[in-house]
Amino acid sequence: MPKPDVTYDTAVRSFNHENFAKLAAYPALRDALNDLCNQSSEVTLAELLEAVRDMTLTAPFADCCGVCRRHPEYLKPGGDPTYLKMAWPHAVERKGRWLKCTYRCPRCSHIWTCGYSVDAPGLI
Repeated sequence: MPKPDVTYDTAVRSFNHENFAKLAAYPALRDALNDLCNQSSEVTLAELLEAVRDMTLTAPFADCCGVCRRHPEYLKPGGDPTYLKMAWPHAVERKGRWLKCTYRCPRCSHIWTCGYSVDAPGLI
């Protein structure tokens, strides 16, 4: 459970992300985090930090939607290979070394689960 007393004053530290700032994904991630902060006014800073930590740790456990994988736009000869969008777990239930991940497709909103060993993520 997040600590309710986390504030910007207690959480902001000195850092240098120079190695990441050179990557194209870095400003995109900062933009996404800014959007997340602006869209979640009911969420505490502690909850936001915990969510970002969880998202970071489960990044290797992405999956593709089975509904979209069967969509004619993806299956047709010469179909659009970008039709499939990666999804990352929005909920994880951990039991020992096993993760039951729950996903929501960013394209069609289909919800599904998939299981992984915590020490064997899909791709990294």
